[in-house]
Amino acid sequence: MEALAIAGTVFKVVGALSAASSARDSANYNAALAERNAGIATQQAAADEAQLRRTAAMRQGAARAAYGAAGVTLEGSPLDVLQASASAAEYDALNLRYRGELRSMGYADEAALNKSKAGSAMTAGYINAGAALFGGAGNYYETQINKPKNRAPVEDRNPTPVYQDGF
Repeated sequence: MEALAIAGTVFKVVGALSAASSARDSANYNAALAERNAGIATQQAAADEAQLRRTAAMRQGAARAAYGAAGVTLEGSPLDVLQASASAAEYDALNLRYRGELRSMGYADEAALNKSKAGSAMTAGYINAGAALFGGAGNYYETQINKPKNRAPVEDRNPTPVYQDGF
């Protein structure tokens, strides 16, 4: 019976540490994914910004060519239209960059949170393992205290004196 109690305690301790290790590994994996996604978000935003700038430059060039073909000089209203178009394109490009930075920061925050969870998982595992160990030790001690002692039978412990007179 004692062997089963000890084995049960050992399994509880090992189980607590194993669960903590698994939770830590999972949190670290999620942190690595979030870090990778942060980098991807930044790269994607940079690519989107570059594409938008190329498209805007082509539109500006097409508008200038159309103005030139129509004999319009780039003064006054046509120039204002081109400048407004360039400003709008720049604003859109900066918005793309900003949204990418926000996504990247969100992923970085997620990675930091997962790293914290990894550390907390191991701490909780050590606490649970310790609790299982102390609980098992306490149970074992209690069984030892309440265990009947190996004594001689009652009649052997307190022999009744026998007198020669038979009394």
